[in-house]
Amino acid sequence: RFFFPYRPSLSGTKLYYSYDVAGAHVVMLGSYVAYDQASPQYAWLLRDLAAVDRSRTPWVVAVQHAPWYNSNYAHQGEGDEMRDSMEALLYEHGVDFIFSG
Repeated sequence: RFFFPYRPSLSGTKLYYSYDVAGAHVVMLGSYVAYDQASPQYAWLLRDLAAVDRSRTPWVVAVQHAPWYNSNYAHQGEGDEMRDSMEALLYEHGVDFIFSG
């Protein structure tokens, strides 16, 4: 089983959390839990990104399941609402990579 390090990242759930590894701060986001600006996930993400120490972890990577941009017709629009809620915040905090799917 995979260990979800949600407690050290001050998340109250295994559905979203972060951890540092090999010079990167990795943020795991929950595509299927509330993510709008009034949600606990958004508030946690805001605190988490504000606390990143780029001298220790120069790379910031975000990961979520539902892709925000894709060419797969079967899943068009699946991540649009999450993108609308969170993309500006990730951009503002200089997230370097986003992996999804």
